[in-house]
Amino acid sequence: MKHTAYERGAQAAGLFKKLTKTMRLSNDACISWAQKNGLPKILGRLPVPIAIFCLLITALLCGVVIGSIIVVAAMFFYMLCNITFSGQNDDSSDPSSSYGTEWRDGYEGSGLYTGSSRAGSTSCRVDNYDDEDDEY
Repeated sequence: MKHTAYERGAQAAGLFKKLTKTMRLSNDACISWAQKNGLPKILGRLPVPIAIFCLLITALLCGVVIGSIIVVAAMFFYMLCNITFSGQNDDSSDPSSSYGTEWRDGYEGSGLYTGSSRAGSTSCRVDNYDDEDDEY
């Protein structure tokens, strides 16, 4: 039986040890350079943490940019998949192609209807009021 998880852990530990050794050597080099040039020790300790901070911020911003690009692309593809053409020929008198709020003769009589006028679809009259209240 292979111990691949153990091998990956050992490889990660070796990489971590190498990285920390490199960071310590860089930090010591910066401190010795600061002391050699007559600067305080604290200025020699700053470059390595600042470099790590800049690296993390750069990775975070790249992730945000890539995520934003993915979201915008997904919105674009969603719009392409759900595109509808509402342009109709003016000479067409087919009532089954009408949709939206318009004056038409529906199942409750002539009036202002919203929704599709196709059979089996939901539409309702929006100017529904009592005819008894209208005494002209």
